[in-house]
Amino acid sequence: MAATPEHVRQAAAAVRDADRDRLVARLRTECTEGRITLDQFSDLVGEVFAADTREELDRVVAVIPPVPLAPAAALADPVAPAATPSAAARAARAIRARRWMVAVFGEVSNRGRYKLDEPSAAVAVFGECTVDLSDATIDGEEAVIHAVAVFGDVTVIVPEGIDVVLEGLAFFGTRRCDVTAQPLPGSPVVVVRAFACFGDVRVRSPRTRSGGRS
Repeated sequence: MAATPEHVRQAAAAVRDADRDRLVARLRTECTEGRITLDQFSDLVGEVFAADTREELDRVVAVIPPVPLAPAAALADPVAPAATPSAAARAARAIRARRWMVAVFGEVSNRGRYKLDEPSAAVAVFGECTVDLSDATIDGEEAVIHAVAVFGDVTVIVPEGIDVVLEGLAFFGTRRCDVTAQPLPGSPVVVVRAFACFGDVRVRSPRTRSGGRS
């Protein structure tokens, strides 16, 4: 049997735009259903668009958490009682939802793994609030944060490549978005609704100008 020509093998291993689009759509679903964090979405989509071969795409697929399968009995009988939640489902629900952060004459920082499943609020009155969304998960295609700074500062840290919308009002204060990276295809949206009165509301990337993480 004649060997397959090298150019044919290379063509078969090459990544098509349709392959990338399908994987990005899957990553978007994983993100908006809370199975991967915003930072993971940003990193993995970046790897998808940097991939030149199917092997490189397969490495991205390998790190996506598997979706828990429904028991066979539940699939066969749609009216059967709900099965006991899987360990993965229980773990997902165990991630704390955080909706309020308040700093009055003090400093509050919200970091680590948590979920945004409803609009959240960060309020700084003569204080400072930092909301770091790097390891956060969301439930839906949009996360809303109300940022109120009265003689204080609210900083919202959003991973690079995540779509950001900054709305609101600044009265003798400032509101600014220092996220300069273009949103990645399929990115969920983080909406920051700001009110700054003699205060500052800022949205920024977790990466410093030197390229490291802050």
